[in-house]
Amino acid sequence: MNNTPKAQALSFDHGMELRYIVIDGAPWLSHADACRILDIRNSWQALQPIPDSDKLRQGIGSLGRKPWLLNLNGLHALIKAASRKPRAAEFGQWASTAIAQAINDAEKARAEEERRRIRAEEDAILAKAIPILRQRLSRVSDHLGTLAVELPRRLS
Repeated sequence: MNNTPKAQALSFDHGMELRYIVIDGAPWLSHADACRILDIRNSWQALQPIPDSDKLRQGIGSLGRKPWLLNLNGLHALIKAASRKPRAAEFGQWASTAIAQAINDAEKARAEEERRRIRAEEDAILAKAIPILRQRLSRVSDHLGTLAVELPRRLS
């Protein structure tokens, strides 16, 4: 089974996409996409000043490639480095909002799916438990009926 996270994409401007994956609840964004959006021609050079803790190589999807990804701090460092570019400020504001919203939506969907799964498990347990409980209640009721008949006879 392939445990590689599946990339998702956010649309920025004129169909430009910023792909990202979520690892342990945190977004990791495509360095190449961010460079393309910011019109950074030498993406390798732009990657160098970003601290190692803010970048990683990770496979996304089923292609087997391992592109560079940036966490939000790394993305903001890249944007700061490109601050003279016309769309840097606009992209920085959009990225923060869009990514937060996408993560929030994904978390809501995951939580709802988890609630559905738990409800289905509970329903399955109840479907098995209710007939057993009815059977035991019937036995207790029969036993109480027998006691109701026998007890007065024994007491007299």
